[in-house]
Amino acid sequence: MSTYTVLFLLIISALVSELTVNCEIACSFEEDICTITKDKTASAQWNRKSDQHHNDHTYGNSSGFFMSVHGNGPARLLIEVIDGGPRCLTFWYKLYNPNKNARGGTIRVYQTYNSAYFDEPIWEVTGNLGKVWRPIELDLSSSTDFKIVIEAERRPDSYVLLDDVVITDERCLGTHSVMPDISCDFEYNLCGYQTNTNVDVDWIRQQADDGMSGDGPDEDHTFGFDYGHYLCVDPDNTPRYEGHRARITSPIQNITAEDYCVLFWYYISGVNVGELKVFSEKNNKKELMWNVRGDQRSSWHRGSFQLTDTDDPFRLIFEAIRGSNPSQGSFCVDDVDVLSGSCPIQNTSPTPTDTPWQVKNIEDASCTFETNECGYGSYDEKETSLGVKSGYDHTVGTNGHFVGLKYAKAGWTFRTPYIFSNSVSNCLTFYYKCTIHYCSYGYLNIYIIDQADGKNALPVDPFRIVKTYSTKWEKIRIDLPLTNDNFTVVFEPEYKGNVFGIDDVEFYNHECSAEVVVKPTKEPFKSTIDCDFEEGEICGYIQGTGMYSRNKAWTRIQGPTPSLNTGPDNDHTLNTTEGHYIYVEASGISRQTSFLISTPLFKHVHGPMCLRFWYHMKGEHIDRLNVRRDMTYQGTIWSTSSTTSGWKLKNIEMENIDLYDKQMKIYFEAFVSGGHKGDVALDDITLVDNVCNPPKPAVTYSYCQFNSHPNRCNYNDYRPNNKWHSWKHQSKINVSSVNSFLYADKTIDKYVAIESPKFEYAKLYCLQMSYIIKQDFGLNANFGYESMKPVMTSLRRQMAPSWAKYTLEFEPTKPDEQFTIIFEAGIGNDRNGFVAIDNIMINKGHCPLPGVVDKIDCNFEMDCGFFTNISLANGWQLSNKETYKHKKLPNVDNTYGTPSGHYYFISFRHTQPQAERNFLRTPIIEMIKTKTCLQFYYYMNSNAVSILNIYVDDESIKHFPVDPIWSSVGKKGNRWNLVQIDIGHTKGNYSIVFEPRSGGEHHADIAIDDVFLLDKSCSKVTEPNIDCDFESGSCGYKSMHTATFNWTRNGGRTETTSTGPIQDHTYMNEDNKGKYMYIETSPPRIPFDAAELSSPPLPPSTKSKCLHFWYHMNGKSVGSLEVYRVMPIRSEKTLLWSKHGEQGDHWRKAIVPLNVKRYFKNGSKEILDHSMKVHFRGIVGFGYEGDIAIDDVKIVIMSCDPHPKSPPVTETSCDFENGVERCGFKENTKINGNGKYDGNIVNWTFFNASSIVGNQPNDIYVLLSQNQSSYIFTKAEMLKTGQRVGLASPDISAGLHYCLHYSYVSTGDFVMAIYTNSSEKVKVIDALSRRHQSTWSKHTVNILPKAKTFTVLFEGVVGRERTGIMALDDILIKNGKCAKGPQLEKTTELPEANKVSSHSTAIACLSAFFATAMIVLVLFLLYHWKMLNQPKSSAGDTNQENELIEVDQADIHTLTAVQT
Repeated sequence: MSTYTVLFLLIISALVSELTVNCEIACSFEEDICTITKDKTASAQWNRKSDQHHNDHTYGNSSGFFMSVHGNGPARLLIEVIDGGPRCLTFWYKLYNPNKNARGGTIRVYQTYNSAYFDEPIWEVTGNLGKVWRPIELDLSSSTDFKIVIEAERRPDSYVLLDDVVITDERCLGTHSVMPDISCDFEYNLCGYQTNTNVDVDWIRQQADDGMSGDGPDEDHTFGFDYGHYLCVDPDNTPRYEGHRARITSPIQNITAEDYCVLFWYYISGVNVGELKVFSEKNNKKELMWNVRGDQRSSWHRGSFQLTDTDDPFRLIFEAIRGSNPSQGSFCVDDVDVLSGSCPIQNTSPTPTDTPWQVKNIEDASCTFETNECGYGSYDEKETSLGVKSGYDHTVGTNGHFVGLKYAKAGWTFRTPYIFSNSVSNCLTFYYKCTIHYCSYGYLNIYIIDQADGKNALPVDPFRIVKTYSTKWEKIRIDLPLTNDNFTVVFEPEYKGNVFGIDDVEFYNHECSAEVVVKPTKEPFKSTIDCDFEEGEICGYIQGTGMYSRNKAWTRIQGPTPSLNTGPDNDHTLNTTEGHYIYVEASGISRQTSFLISTPLFKHVHGPMCLRFWYHMKGEHIDRLNVRRDMTYQGTIWSTSSTTSGWKLKNIEMENIDLYDKQMKIYFEAFVSGGHKGDVALDDITLVDNVCNPPKPAVTYSYCQFNSHPNRCNYNDYRPNNKWHSWKHQSKINVSSVNSFLYADKTIDKYVAIESPKFEYAKLYCLQMSYIIKQDFGLNANFGYESMKPVMTSLRRQMAPSWAKYTLEFEPTKPDEQFTIIFEAGIGNDRNGFVAIDNIMINKGHCPLPGVVDKIDCNFEMDCGFFTNISLANGWQLSNKETYKHKKLPNVDNTYGTPSGHYYFISFRHTQPQAERNFLRTPIIEMIKTKTCLQFYYYMNSNAVSILNIYVDDESIKHFPVDPIWSSVGKKGNRWNLVQIDIGHTKGNYSIVFEPRSGGEHHADIAIDDVFLLDKSCSKVTEPNIDCDFESGSCGYKSMHTATFNWTRNGGRTETTSTGPIQDHTYMNEDNKGKYMYIETSPPRIPFDAAELSSPPLPPSTKSKCLHFWYHMNGKSVGSLEVYRVMPIRSEKTLLWSKHGEQGDHWRKAIVPLNVKRYFKNGSKEILDHSMKVHFRGIVGFGYEGDIAIDDVKIVIMSCDPHPKSPPVTETSCDFENGVERCGFKENTKINGNGKYDGNIVNWTFFNASSIVGNQPNDIYVLLSQNQSSYIFTKAEMLKTGQRVGLASPDISAGLHYCLHYSYVSTGDFVMAIYTNSSEKVKVIDALSRRHQSTWSKHTVNILPKAKTFTVLFEGVVGRERTGIMALDDILIKNGKCAKGPQLEKTTELPEANKVSSHSTAIACLSAFFATAMIVLVLFLLYHWKMLNQPKSSAGDTNQENELIEVDQADIHTLTAVQT
């Protein structure tokens, strides 16, 4: 091979390699959009961006980049793929709308070979899937180059995002779960996960909106909304103790690959919450695979670990262990998944919510840690929580927050946010202390780290070292060096057995020497009496000599006191048996004795002072504890004789002008008498120069759920005098269950109020809360300035008490003054009344706007987001008649037609100010571009001039519309009225507004129910009906709870033999596919038990409605079936139809006029144009063989009146291809002894040839249907001895000769007779007595002229043996005489199994012979008698007559008796 050839091949190889590289794409969008291009012709565009509201997928933070859709319409990304072969496309996407009820968007993926044409997408997703990234992988293959198109469309206010697009040149490996037994998102169930009941606490499946989440997440991870489900350690488990464990185990998973990655999402929140561990268990051996400890800052984080060497089946165990603060915090888990291969690199560890670290101006970097952590965090991220503690902090002195480095060890660090460099000297100040009482020397290292250095290891030498051993807060000032870059300050404690506290970190943009220090005007107060009794003896306290005390004294002790069932178990300071306190021992005291101890001397300051101490008084022999400032009678400043369940705090205000600057002591005096169970203990005594409860700083935001005492939210009882009382905290009153709430009932006196925290002045605030008001109670929200001043709002009784949300924007009435809000309960007189409040949120600024929805579907049985614009005293209210017995309310709702159903109602006068327009608004609805139909029901029955207006309030139009789109005026009667209004195109989002008006002196009363917005014009909306075949459900039919038992939906046979249908009516199917409703009358049912089935409501109509249904009543003890018309609005129930007793083993049809009230003589009728329901009532008879069934209920808009008779015909026929009635023939026709029709007869069964499927050679009915011919038949086993089937022809003209042709099959125990029937007489013209004719046989019969119109009747009767079948087909009645000649016979033979045996045939023939002989004898005698008494006929007529004979009506009974 030449050199040139080799060189040429190398060049070609290089080019091919270059092209091959282009086949693979991996784009994270961090730098650009790679080789991906945008379709600039599209109406919307994909844009590369980063967003503080959305973390990217690559890095999981807000500085990463991704692609986002902007604009309306489709946006497209184009990816060229060179060469064919297998390809795997993967990417991550997010479809999210903050309104959980709104739509998110759509993403489609196309594989196309023509850039101008896109075929069907190979993948598509639509919806609002939450604020989470979701993966997708798609296998692609092609023999040529192709193009990938990623197309997306976003809905208003939604986000469609894309990240990390990867294309590889191999099949997809599968990022979806390979272990479905373990993978679970907990949306529908626990997926087989089982909680371990042998440990302390359970894991439970819950969702944020069920009120159970406590400190848990506000949304799940799967969808990012409050309706999603996840696992949490049971928040209601009490009591909670440190070390309590909760454990849940996955199903066992068998192994199919070598390496796996276990992925899951976890949520851990709460100070010192504890630890979460994940184990892998194989062969009953557990291995710890992953764990995390401490607060994870209230967000979902991803956890993962690699699982290798998995030759044996295994399962996962999630275990939560509560920490040292067991009363707070939560552990939750969601979206467990297992992937094959290695774990992804990104997001495999907890992702802090502030990653990357925040960058702040120096004046914004200070932190008191009272409300949050201010962006501070762990420097090396070995610990995920600062460990913010509550207790004696520096900021507020008590019950405040500071950073407690409880788990201090070498290398544990925390840092500030990054601070912008301003190229000037800066000053750092903070307070620090040792937080344990036996503190040894400790060191705190401080480092200054530039942002450019990243998260590297700390320098060897710190910038500054702080040394401490004090338990008092100390302040330090540090001048920070100049930096050329943003910087962070890092704090690192060195472990010397100490626990550090840090608080009130402050930064200044000047040197510390320039710090302005306000010198105190007086010496700072230093208490000489503070004592926790841990160091030395008793802090200089002096034992006194009390009454009869002898040698007894206060004693310093550790652990429990010597006497049982009295005294504390631990001290208060450390809450351990190692801590110390002082106490008085009650044992050995026979009479009352006092024990005295006094503090060292201290000087009273000029102003208030507060004495704080903790005391313990437990036992049945407790006497008294006094606190004195001197030993005079007037010296007692506090006294108690109450027992305590544990250590209890007491604050005593001590301001006394007479004692200013004077030396004084405090005396503690304990009295003991009468028994050993009376120990008294003291601990942690302090004295401060301030009031005991200094006012909290004013705020601009407050939210309280009242999960614990209200003062935890800085809410306090409002008691201007002793007449005022406290709200009660949570009770077992009969209201909707929530975690906790405040309430007031009749047991409380007249004045009840609670006061919010103090708020700074702002021009606008928003109040949001939940409340219940029952009976004549009320609720006021008042401004609190110096006293309870103006009323902000007043809420009055709810007509249907339930938790309701209330929102109010308000302006404080006094500019530049701080204020509170006082919630005052109005106590009524009804002992069953109460008022409750919960979830109070007050914040500066506007109230949040409601979310946008795309449909309205509301019956007001639950909150649909409707809202009003004024308080409930005179506005729209959710109501029902059952709860609120107001005479003007509708008696029932429209939805269910019951007094307990809900609707919106308003009652008002025209004197109401026009400025207070009573608006009832729907939620904000998404802009529409096509016509929609607004449908609702309204009720207006007051004598006042009532007006109801409907408006469409378009947000794009700046003013409220002047003209309504619909109005109704005046009284409309005691009924619900249906309205349908077309709504056209809107320019923006909109809401529908219902507004009542009154034009008279009386109250106008209006109600609204069942509001729907349908995505079609009203002309295309079908009227609601109650049609149901029960195949796919009960169609809204419900059993009435007032009945004895319920109707049952069933298929095939009923449970009891000899009663009930064997198949439904719709499909006539015996294999349980066809369904019907029935009542089972077997025990425990007893006679006259009743089951009542109620239909959905039918709207009012002025048209005649006819109820059609099929019923089955078979069995010797069948009771009754009744049909009622129920009009709830008139409280009227009318019996329309009934049937009693056995009706045969056939489905029968009933036709019932439904809404006709009465008929008039002129033929007209009165129609009931009210909403109504149909009730089917089944009543049990005297025995278990009494099942009753119904099927195929249908409403027909037509009259149920009998059709006018058709004129008589001279020719008629029926081949039954379309059933019976289409031919003009009628079933259920039989002649009784009086010549009248008798309804006690069963139907023929129609065999439809078009229902035959496949080849069925052994089916008798298929064989009879040769050449796909339909016919009618009956089976003897479905009838009872003597029972009949009947068929009648149309009316036939008189005076002519006719020839009857018909085909029949008859086997077994059947007799068939054919009559002619007129108003004069009945004649038997043919009789087939027990003929075994298993093939089709044709008969012809001459019919002589009749004097009057007549019909031809076919009647079949079954005998005692009840065997065989009878069938009819091809009936023809034709004008003229029958032609002579042999009869034609069909040759189809039945299968042997369906033929009658020779023995049975012989018996049947013998029976037929004797029966025929008897018939002939009787007929001969009758004929002979008639010949003697009648004139002779002409010879011509005698020769032409081919009928058997005319028979009197009375003779029919004789013939029937002989036949049977």
